[in-house]
Amino acid sequence: YHRMLHRCLAQIQGLFEVSPFDHFSGQGSLGVVAVGCAHAKLLQAMEGRASNLQILGLTSVWPLPERKLTRWLRGLERVLVLEEGGPFVEEGLTALAQRAGLELSISGRHDRVIPEEGELGEEDIATALARLDPAYQPPERAPAPRAMPSKVPLCEDCPYRPTFEALLRAIGRHGGRERHIVVGETGCMVRANLPPFELFDVKYGLGSGLGLALGLALSGTPEHIIALLGDSSFFHSDINALPQAQQLGLPLVVVILDNGTTALTGGQPHPGSPVDELGRPRACTDLAAVIRGYGLEPRLCSPEDVPAMEAAFDEALEAQDLRLIIVRGPCPKYTRQRTA
Repeated sequence: YHRMLHRCLAQIQGLFEVSPFDHFSGQGSLGVVAVGCAHAKLLQAMEGRASNLQILGLTSVWPLPERKLTRWLRGLERVLVLEEGGPFVEEGLTALAQRAGLELSISGRHDRVIPEEGELGEEDIATALARLDPAYQPPERAPAPRAMPSKVPLCEDCPYRPTFEALLRAIGRHGGRERHIVVGETGCMVRANLPPFELFDVKYGLGSGLGLALGLALSGTPEHIIALLGDSSFFHSDINALPQAQQLGLPLVVVILDNGTTALTGGQPHPGSPVDELGRPRACTDLAAVIRGYGLEPRLCSPEDVPAMEAAFDEALEAQDLRLIIVRGPCPKYTRQRTA
């Protein structure tokens, strides 16, 4: 198997060597490798200005197309690597240049020519280009605030609105906010932390909600723990905590908000979505059936039936074991787009 894996990697590398998706432009002794979306960011930061740079927009990074990269590196004196995340390509290029006996400096996240952490921004790119080429003059632009979708209120017809309102009323009937800890996560539901709901007590990242809630329940805290999960984040990684939650049976209320899509980031499908990436209908994974496979019986609710939803919340908050509620209501924004 190991030998077969190496053969497959070699075949893939051969395809990457002749990939038509890599972009070469410019000339000179200074080079920039812009990986994936960083290529578009680089072009936007430069605003079409001519420069004495050779630019490689690299689309495939593992395995690296070493022959192609070695040919490109020859004759260069300094190279800047722009990539999101860690210095993966930067370190690979450094090792490749050393093996090929090329004498050039390679900079990027590793030596902090661009910031070690965080998303790559136009200002970061402009600063790094100026360090690579002192003659480079970045275009002047007024500082623009970063778009923050999580700070935009929920749509008026969003099914999350009546859900959060019903949950808050149920919490009020069972001792109020001070008797409960609400755990949320990334997704459209993060807007539940905006007024008027201001719902979350704890929030970390995508797919972390159930694990965090389970840890809080295990800690013995007297508050009743409520975990709000999205359907896409459930399939992403919340599902990994479900077996232990079922096994322990702790007093924990899990509310899964099933809107059939990944709404906050653009409506991308997930296994439970009724359409694929091109908007074509398809068979989807039944979220409730998945949960039943773990020996649990979720209660299904609709945000259009508020009394039934409140009754489900009341029953779950009164229980002293694990309760799961699926609130199923399609995202109206992407439903409208599919039917337009």
